[in-house]
Order: sequence, then C-alpha cells, then structure tokens
Amino acid sequence: LELQHLFARLEFGRSSYEDPRQIVAALGLKTGEQQDVNEFNNLFLQLIDARLKATREPGLATLIDDEFKGTITHTITCQQ
Repeated sequence: LELQHLFARLEFGRSSYEDPRQIVAALGLKTGEQQDVNEFNNLFLQLIDARLKATREPGLATLIDDEFKGTITHTITCQQ
C-alpha cells in the first residue's frame, strides 16, 4: 500500500522530491545503512517476494521469480 502511495505522490504530487521515510519504515529498512541501487533492488525484491509467497496465490507466489529471476555473471578478461 505504501508503495502505491509513493508512486501516486511521485506522479501527481506538486513537490519536486519525495521524503522516503514512509516507504523506508514500511519496508523495515535500517536508516543508518547506505545502499546502492543494486543492493536496494535486491532487498526490495526479496521483501516483495516474501509477501507475495505468503499469499499462496499461484500467480502471485511465483511472480518475482517468473519476472525477475536470472543469473548474474562477472567475467574478468586478461588483456595481455
């Protein structure tokens, strides 16, 4: 619900910024820790995934895995 409110405020609000405290509290994030976008994305998707799996609805329980799960590979190539 808080995510919907955040998107609505971003889309229709008159402010050029949004205070993240409400979404941070709703997600149970630690305010003393700084995260880059990848860390936040992973945490955010894990939280959503846990909530969706708790619904036990077949289409919702696997939504994150169906839409976002993949493999990340890092390759180091010697130039010499």
